[in-house]
Amino acid sequence: MSDEVKNRVQRNKRLIFDGEAYVQFNTAQIQATRSRVEETVTEVMKAYTITANGNRELIMRSAEDVYRNRVFMLETLKPTSEAEEIFQRSMINRTRIEMLDDRSKKNREMLKASEDLLQAVKGMQQAAKSFLDICERMTDHVDEVADENARLLDGELLANMKAANATSNDSRVLENYNMITMIRENAIGNRKTIAALNDASTQLSDALGDLQEECNNQRDTIISLREKVDANQRRVADEVFKI
Repeated sequence: MSDEVKNRVQRNKRLIFDGEAYVQFNTAQIQATRSRVEETVTEVMKAYTITANGNRELIMRSAEDVYRNRVFMLETLKPTSEAEEIFQRSMINRTRIEMLDDRSKKNREMLKASEDLLQAVKGMQQAAKSFLDICERMTDHVDEVADENARLLDGELLANMKAANATSNDSRVLENYNMITMIRENAIGNRKTIAALNDASTQLSDALGDLQEECNNQRDTIISLREKVDANQRRVADEVFKI
């Protein structure tokens, strides 16, 4: 082997060492980044549970009761003329219409929220499918390498070594250089993508933290409002029959 070829082989060895450092570092960073993204999934599910389950249920009950209180209030009136009686009946109808109008509008808004949820689930489905495909390709690759190892052990490796010459070695050394150079460049490019993904996940995590706080504050407001609705209900009850 000429000194030039030896130097190129040694150069490739150094490039491979650097490439391993780049790729393995990226592997660790990708694992950490995915973990942070998964944490945001947990955080957004917390916010979703607070609003879609807890807060929604609380305010829906309050909305029903506040209109029911209005109807009971109107029913306690004792009209003494036809005009007053029509006033009472039409106001009861108006209250029920307003309740239905509010519920109908909120149904449309909740339907849109459900559509947003469906799109989010589809996004998670796509992410799961992407990981499934990646694992499938990795499985196929490992299977191919294992089969190749078996062929090499069966004598192909020794035969290839015996058949090696300067031309084939030079070609392989050049191919190795081109491959490791591309790997290094891709690894450096991946670092930029990893950094951007890290920044985005951090910003999302901060935003979700603010959202959770807002959801909790909303729950406190709804609970306070519930106390107001209950106070109205007690006053209406006293109008029906004071005890």
